[in-house]
Amino acid sequence: MSGTNEDGATSSGSLGYRRLGLSDLQAFCVGPNSRERVLSLLQQISASELLLQTAAAADAISLQQHATTAAEKEAAAAAAKRAAAEGDTDALADLNQLLTFLLSTIKRCFDVEELRDSILAQSEMRPLLTAAAASPLTAIRELLAQQVQQIAKKGDSGIRYLWNLELNRQLISLLGDAETSVAMRAETALAAVCAADSAPRYVFEGAFFGELQRLAMESPDTVSFRVLSPLIHGSVQHESFFSALLAASPQMLSRLQQLVENNKDPLLQANASDLLSALVSVSWGADYAVRNKYPERIARLIATEEDVLNSQTLLRLLCRMAVERPSECSRILNAEGGVLKSAIETCLTSSSKRHKEEGIVCWSILFSKTECSATVLEQLPSSADLVAEAVMDVEDVSVAALRAWSCVLQDVKDPAVLPQQLKRTVDSNLASKLLDCVLQRPFPEARQQCYELLKALSVDAEPMQMFFASEGFRQLMVDPSSDTEYEVRLAKHAFASAACAAQRDWLRNALDPSFCEAFFKYAEGGPWTASAESLLKSLPRCGRCRASFEVLTKSPLDGKRQITEKFTELQSDLAFVSAVVGQRLARQFC
Repeated sequence: MSGTNEDGATSSGSLGYRRLGLSDLQAFCVGPNSRERVLSLLQQISASELLLQTAAAADAISLQQHATTAAEKEAAAAAAKRAAAEGDTDALADLNQLLTFLLSTIKRCFDVEELRDSILAQSEMRPLLTAAAASPLTAIRELLAQQVQQIAKKGDSGIRYLWNLELNRQLISLLGDAETSVAMRAETALAAVCAADSAPRYVFEGAFFGELQRLAMESPDTVSFRVLSPLIHGSVQHESFFSALLAASPQMLSRLQQLVENNKDPLLQANASDLLSALVSVSWGADYAVRNKYPERIARLIATEEDVLNSQTLLRLLCRMAVERPSECSRILNAEGGVLKSAIETCLTSSSKRHKEEGIVCWSILFSKTECSATVLEQLPSSADLVAEAVMDVEDVSVAALRAWSCVLQDVKDPAVLPQQLKRTVDSNLASKLLDCVLQRPFPEARQQCYELLKALSVDAEPMQMFFASEGFRQLMVDPSSDTEYEVRLAKHAFASAACAAQRDWLRNALDPSFCEAFFKYAEGGPWTASAESLLKSLPRCGRCRASFEVLTKSPLDGKRQITEKFTELQSDLAFVSAVVGQRLARQFC
């Protein structure tokens, strides 16, 4: 017989577990969650019983969905009664709602971390967790994956907890899950495990690594990548982890190389190339790649393609390998008959916009380290001038070239460290093209990239003096209406601040004092200082409103939010001010 306990849960001798009614579940899921509320709930029903009721609800729904014969419908009705509390007609009428609230209830219990750990440690939970990992219901598997993910993020203590409770077995199952959301949570959990200091002791011992290896070597490419990604993440974090991986299974890295070579799935190939790029970004990974002739193998793949655009991912990967090992740069450029060098030259001199953009991207990667740029200039002496000329090409190519030069120059604190040939290109060709671009192309994206490149050049006196010698450039710097987009204004002000910091003495001594005063005031006052002052000049000479707006103008303006706050403080004048300048402010700042 079944009956209702004093606490509201239904007990059943035949079922062997209590069940909560739909109304009780709804009440628990409403309002803030707390340790006290969870403890109160667990006095009515245990966590294992909640999981059993949830599994029963999922089973009943599945049976109902597939029931066609009278016998199947009868079995589904019986299953529904096992899921619902005794006499709970609302739950029987809507099992989907019952399941939703059961899952929410379990999640809220697990959200209280200290209770979650004690709940999962209960011996009766282990078979239920194993069943949850294999549940046909995605929501149950995802809930389990979420808990494993949260525990793994706790570092060494979390890993010990997972292994002690044998939740690492569920992690293996979840990594191969057909549902992407579940598998991605498992992948994130494994990445957290691999990044921990104690990872080698757990990951590479016992049956766990054997199962990982099986998934990586025998599963479809997407699952294989899902296993390899956390292992490479750990290898980048710790050389000891990489050494342990090589000792345990060098063929795992060979599997990564296979994914890089898989041109039938461009997205997977790009992701695998990013993994290999991350690995070669650390010295031990770069040593391994060069020692095992990865550059030559990738160059051979590029050589098989008729159009270099079919090898974008591999071209960029090869460039990154060269940058991470400048001593090998010449060897990599000339691998397989100089396929990388030829591809970059072909792209930079092409009439095709897409080819030019790809050539510029590869060039910027190679020139991101000065140790590599000198070698590239020896092999491709005209490349820097070609990218400088591209600044005045069609807009997409222009933006790519501006971005590339910013990437190359942004970390250069002393222009003297640049190779002489590159410095000559910057001072002559690039500087003149950049001046033309910033004055002639007011388009937001191009203008923003111009300002960012100007900021990167601010430490270099020669091009800075050329820029400020231009009357048009000086007018642009103090023109409050030159740019209206938020990000462009920020970039312009960032350049002004950098130029003042690096070239202040020359500016003060060489340029008109009135310009310097306005420019310095703009640089020190913020992106909207000049704009506010220009609006003030256009206000009617109405005493109280003008005085109020002067308060706003003279206040430090770091952003749109502060302007709004200033208007709020001036409530007595708000109506008049908004009528006179509201529309202008909206155009200027929004």
